[in-house]
Amino acid sequence: MTLSNLVPTSLTIADRISDMIRSGAEMVPTVLLENVAASADFILEATFVGVPDAKWGQRPMAIVTLVSGADKTEEDVLQYLETDGVEKGKIAKWMLPDYILITNDIPKTSVGKFNKLFIKENMATFLSGAKKMR
Repeated sequence: MTLSNLVPTSLTIADRISDMIRSGAEMVPTVLLENVAASADFILEATFVGVPDAKWGQRPMAIVTLVSGADKTEEDVLQYLETDGVEKGKIAKWMLPDYILITNDIPKTSVGKFNKLFIKENMATFLSGAKKMR
């Protein structure tokens, strides 16, 4: 056996461990959910964070901004994730968000990345505006 047999030929980084949503025994990569959501023609931006859950530990919440003029609802976002994500095998059904918040602005850091730490620190405020989907 050579060393080349033991070393992987490629490595895929799915998400930062701090951004993963821990739902039951599973780890949900938020970047995967964000990529599926962002592929919708009516979604301008999307981020996902874990919401505390008594049964599962955490469950996903989607925070999205819509493109200008889009007349879509939280149900439309969920339907898109089911159709383009679950039905096409990109995500599992249990990864669908329990909460969806449509907002005009997603908090960002000074370098333009989604400020998930700020969202987590202010979870009650974000949850109060979100719609419970499941």
